[in-house]
Amino acid sequence: MLSTPASNDPLSRDPSRDPSGDPAPGAAPLLEVRGLSVSFGKGASAVPAVMGVDLAVGRQETLCLVGESGSGKSVTSLSLMGLPPAGAQVTGGQVVFEGEDLTRKSAKAMGRVRGKRMAMVFQNPAHSLNPILTIGKQLGEIYAWHSGAGRLETRERVGYLLRQVGITDATSRLNQFPHELSGGMKQRVCIARALLCDPALILADEPTTNLDVTIQAQILDLLDEIKERFHTSILLVTHDMGVVARMADRISVMYSGRICESGAARTVFRDPQHPYTRALLDSTPRIDQRYEQGAQSLPAIGGKPPNPAERPSGCQFNPRCGEAQEDCRRHLPKMTASGPGHAVSCLRRGSLIEEDAA
Repeated sequence: MLSTPASNDPLSRDPSRDPSGDPAPGAAPLLEVRGLSVSFGKGASAVPAVMGVDLAVGRQETLCLVGESGSGKSVTSLSLMGLPPAGAQVTGGQVVFEGEDLTRKSAKAMGRVRGKRMAMVFQNPAHSLNPILTIGKQLGEIYAWHSGAGRLETRERVGYLLRQVGITDATSRLNQFPHELSGGMKQRVCIARALLCDPALILADEPTTNLDVTIQAQILDLLDEIKERFHTSILLVTHDMGVVARMADRISVMYSGRICESGAARTVFRDPQHPYTRALLDSTPRIDQRYEQGAQSLPAIGGKPPNPAERPSGCQFNPRCGEAQEDCRRHLPKMTASGPGHAVSCLRRGSLIEEDAA
């Protein structure tokens, strides 16, 4: 492993920022997303998948974007990389990375940023690795294209990073194909691929979903160690509040294409404001509680996320919320500060109303 893992307790993490979890005063965020909107289709038939999302990732911090499947998390992360899913397009907002608005860049210019200054670890490593190229070949092509390095330097760089992510006998792995590696080994290769050009930001989209729990823990430890050793920021997409507790400096909770709560990890865990955030926390198993059939069962969130083409009026969570009142069904709340570095979109918590609400 790279170094001694940091504490996994979100309440004991002590990043070099103010207690709210925001970047240090006066320091510009590495990544700032302002009003990002993404839709599938065009014209009157367009279906919004992401609506007015604001995010900020400070330098050498981990922001966890959390929510149920279908919340728009993966669409958001792919759009930040300039790789929206097939049929989707960015319809509004800015993605300011290292002081530049990426939404104004051409496809060619984005190709120079993607893989070099921003890199991604995808959800399924088997799908993101080319099955007909060896590990050395496909990682080497990326490094050589961005750096202009020769064959020997490229091979040394790839082998070095494979060793850094805990792959034994890295030299022989260079000549292997993806199908010859285990799932956990493939994901380590994908992390090495993301590190090839010393990126400032890694976007990790559910990087542990298809792995067993032991390998999941190893991959999460590895990501945390990489952040410390390579001074890299991480935007981690997940549906698992246990992963959030282990990794996050700050949290943004996403529901039905919108951010409904954001703040420092310790603040959100200690004082969750939005009913959806509390429901996510309540439905996460705890080691200090027993769950037995017929006794205490693990709470579940009633209902299901809305179809993006048939969203309810008002607050998107109101059909599943036990606190919903009539104004929740009529008005769309906007993100409103509820404390230092903590914001929520809930009318029951004093949020303001969006100007365009019905």
